[in-house]
Amino acid sequence: MGRFISQIIDASADPGDPDLYFNPGFCAEKRGKFREATRNYLRAVELKPTFLKAYDNLGRLNYQHKKSNEAIYCHRQAIKIDPLSARSHFFLGEALLQIKKYSEAIREFREALKLQPDFLEARNNLGVALARINKFSQARQEWENILRIDPDFEPARRNLSALDR
Repeated sequence: MGRFISQIIDASADPGDPDLYFNPGFCAEKRGKFREATRNYLRAVELKPTFLKAYDNLGRLNYQHKKSNEAIYCHRQAIKIDPLSARSHFFLGEALLQIKKYSEAIREFREALKLQPDFLEARNNLGVALARINKFSQARQEWENILRIDPDFEPARRNLSALDR
């Protein structure tokens, strides 16, 4: 029965549909198949150059595999598609932080927060980037702000603790 249903789906699928590549890319990513996921995400954005989520997923995948320049490219493409995507700015900030481009990372985390003020992960990473350039009082302020919003946000608690050592 399952084989019959998949044959029906395959027969009715549009080979130009980017989701036919995005979804298997997502599944491959979850199974830890970096090359397969990359190939599928690339095909999805080839078919639909404005596929924001495919660019972000491809960027995250590259970030996780320490391919920072590729990640930065993907997230910049995503931001060109939707400059109001707080997640894309956050992801770009993470990739920039990874290669120690702290001022640029700070700018992206601040942009993410301008778009989504309650984005605690962006605020936390803003604090990290500020601490990396020795702006400890500003970093402390970001982490304390997080804990006022969510007292159980462990990354901010750990960062404050490290700062106090």
